[in-house]
Amino acid sequence: MEEIPSQTVLHIPHSSTVIPADLRASFLGSDEVLSRELLTMTDRYTDDLFALPGVSTVRFPVSRLVVDPERFVDDDAEPMAARGMGVVYTRRSEGQKRQKALTYGLLP
Repeated sequence: MEEIPSQTVLHIPHSSTVIPADLRASFLGSDEVLSRELLTMTDRYTDDLFALPGVSTVRFPVSRLVVDPERFVDDDAEPMAARGMGVVYTRRSEGQKRQKALTYGLLP
């Protein structure tokens, strides 16, 4: 197997299933509904699949259900925002309302 150059960095954005406890109340639906959505929307084990010698990985620490790091912050520029899946998702994968209204802003 050819060695991958050491300057290789892989971005693993959607493998986390972590939803911080203080944010759970903002999600609509039962724990079962949330578990099903996590199963549907998480790229499970991609961090394990890409754990290669000589490669650095950057793994996003929380689920994309909390915040999706691969979306434009400006929903007007994000095509998926029209489906409720901008930087902060407002819809579940099947289109149902996903969470209570949130207020958020950019960190300084």
